[in-house]
Amino acid sequence: MVRIEDIWQKAFNESCSKYHIVSHIQQDFVSCTYLIEDGKELRLTLNQDMYNFSVVLQHKNYIHVASIYDCFKIELPNERGELQNVFCVVSEPLKRDFASHEIVQFGINLFRDSWGNYLSRKHHLDINPFNDIDNSYSSKDDIGRKFVLESINKTETDQVVKDVALAFESAYQRLMSLDKDALIFPYTDNVGLAQDGTIKICNIGHKFMGLDDNYEIIKTSDSVTVIYNPCSDDVYFDNRLLMPLKVNIDGHEALFLGQIDTGASSSGFTEYFYEEVALENLGKDKTRGTTGEMDSIRTRCLVTFPNGYSTALNGGTIKDIGDVTVLIGMDLLVRCKFTFEPYRNGFKYNITFPFIV
Repeated sequence: MVRIEDIWQKAFNESCSKYHIVSHIQQDFVSCTYLIEDGKELRLTLNQDMYNFSVVLQHKNYIHVASIYDCFKIELPNERGELQNVFCVVSEPLKRDFASHEIVQFGINLFRDSWGNYLSRKHHLDINPFNDIDNSYSSKDDIGRKFVLESINKTETDQVVKDVALAFESAYQRLMSLDKDALIFPYTDNVGLAQDGTIKICNIGHKFMGLDDNYEIIKTSDSVTVIYNPCSDDVYFDNRLLMPLKVNIDGHEALFLGQIDTGASSSGFTEYFYEEVALENLGKDKTRGTTGEMDSIRTRCLVTFPNGYSTALNGGTIKDIGDVTVLIGMDLLVRCKFTFEPYRNGFKYNITFPFIV
């Protein structure tokens, strides 16, 4: 059977004129990494969360994070010949054999264990210690960072082991400051030596998405653009204007799925969502929809959009409607610039949020 890395290489070279794959470097269960003609690396992946965060990282320059130069989406066949959306990330080349996998793993372990020693003094560690490490960087635990840096530097071990551990420390600090939902995969294949001699971490992901690989989200400081582009042979076409949203629950942000509804005068929240998030009861109300009128509860909810814009939505409870939990109505949209247009096999819409005083 023909391997997926060969199928993708052949199909990519036939359909993409901008880049040409020279050889295969490595792969995992959702991605293949190639060397392209201009000397850079090309990662073809089904992991949309990795792609979305690569878009955020594009053209940013962090010492211990591999630079991203280009991000785009393409349709390529799978092993059965069926077209699927494949996400493409062009990044700087890394020399992964600068040290043995064992040495690199020792460096990852040193970083992990240094944090473990610190965190175990504060509380019981999670089954996955990297969850606690993520939270420490997100909450800006400077005392912990100082302890870890001192612990790494005073450890009697190979200098390369220390350098790998310090590279992870720097990458975590930078990326969690940029976005606390950044996801760093602590695998040896994601560590390499850049051309300037710096150890860098690549293939960074993101914990927050909520839509399948037919969707792409483009964020700016004041807007969100959602592109829905299903493969041309998809049987199902989803005509809903979906939008991933974050809601704060007991100090932790959880992901829920919203839907733009230009026919709704106010926003709406499913009864399940109302109970789950424990929204405020502001009194009885009536909700009117295509199926008639129903009793509801007036409430409001502070939501955060993918670009970080937060606002309170006001509305009433509605019946559960599958995977969508929040309807975004005209109470928000009248304050925004909203555009919609066809796009390839689907559509594209944009919300530009009002200036925040």
